[in-house]
Amino acid sequence: MSLRVLVIYSGRLGIGGANVFLQDLLEELSKITKAQFYLASIYLRNGILRLELGVAKNRIFYKYVTKAYSTLHVNGLNTALERVSKFMEVFVELLKPNLMLVNSVEPVVLAIIEKVMDKCHKSYIIVHDGGFFCPLKHMWDPIKGRPCNMPCLALEEPPKYCVAAEVLLKIGYIQPLFNPLRPKLLKPAKKISVSKDLQGVWEIARTVLKHSTVIVPSKFMASLIKRFANIDATIIRHGAPAELFALAREPRRAGRVRVGFIGDISLHKGVHVLLEAIDLIRRHRRDLARSVAFYIAGKVHNLSSVSVKIISKYKHLLRRHVHILGFVRSRTSIYRLLDAVVLPSICHENAPLTVIEGIASGRHIIASNVGGVPEYLGTYPRGLLVKPGDPYALAEALEHAVEKVVNVKNPSEALDTYRYVNTISDVAARYAHLLLGDR
Repeated sequence: MSLRVLVIYSGRLGIGGANVFLQDLLEELSKITKAQFYLASIYLRNGILRLELGVAKNRIFYKYVTKAYSTLHVNGLNTALERVSKFMEVFVELLKPNLMLVNSVEPVVLAIIEKVMDKCHKSYIIVHDGGFFCPLKHMWDPIKGRPCNMPCLALEEPPKYCVAAEVLLKIGYIQPLFNPLRPKLLKPAKKISVSKDLQGVWEIARTVLKHSTVIVPSKFMASLIKRFANIDATIIRHGAPAELFALAREPRRAGRVRVGFIGDISLHKGVHVLLEAIDLIRRHRRDLARSVAFYIAGKVHNLSSVSVKIISKYKHLLRRHVHILGFVRSRTSIYRLLDAVVLPSICHENAPLTVIEGIASGRHIIASNVGGVPEYLGTYPRGLLVKPGDPYALAEALEHAVEKVVNVKNPSEALDTYRYVNTISDVAARYAHLLLGDR
């Protein structure tokens, strides 16, 4: 009987760093194993908790072929979780998977997994999110727009209540969900208060993690897991597709130096810090500004007040000095376009694909010195680490990177990027050894 693997994640395959990695991993695993992969996505969107099912066949990953269940959030989150969990239990009973591979630590996902994990021989959880146990998602302060200074990570256990969340409650903070049918009006369709009882979420996370094999791509995340659940995680570093390594052997095209950010226009990714740095270069180093073309390749969330405010505040830059490309599905195309990649995050990154794929492509990389980023970028000769949230330091690093691109002695000289980062096939081989070896 072939190996049946139930893959659970949140969102869409190929959208977002964690799910881009998952899609690459599953495609490689399907080549080297005889496993049958069944897909289940659990996510909360526009007030609806959804469970959508799909199947991987002949190495081609279909989008969700069945919307298995959805329930309105207006009925209450607990009721929604109960209904979706029951359907998930029936599905698992029918499928009888040998293994469960979970690629999300979203609270709603963990709450449902807790009810079905005993029906699988073994469960594995891949932890990507650098702020997975933080109720504010990325351990950053949404009021001041900078990393949260609360000393949670220095404690033996996270506090019962997040101090930052309590501050938000005191000022009446609410998370608006805009009506998707009338996006231009931006009128809140529903308001959800921040939950006070955060300890329950943490306890579910601890329970699920302690009864699973936890896989992380960095020592940084392994240390968080150790502090949070007192378990030792297996470290398997992320990798990049083979076609990106080929870009490192291509000579640089003539013309202006092309510098780009790849990702969503959001606060925790530090896009506002990058735009401030670009503005500093524009005002104080006009000669440098004329020799550089800046790009943003990522989605603009029109329903997000943060994205809209960033676009509005820096519209003078975006009109003349920064090109917004929107979402670019072809990673080869975007890395071929760019000479340098910037990751100005103010959140605790774990193993960002922008850094990993930028290394594989042989690009110059400027990234915030946060989380697991130094583990990947520390030995890379074309990498620069900068203080997060500091536009002056970022502007200086951008200037240094541009000079390195322009003044390279031999533009056609290839960089052996295999020395600095794994291929996704190498990563899949390690996953296959772990999954099959534990059977």
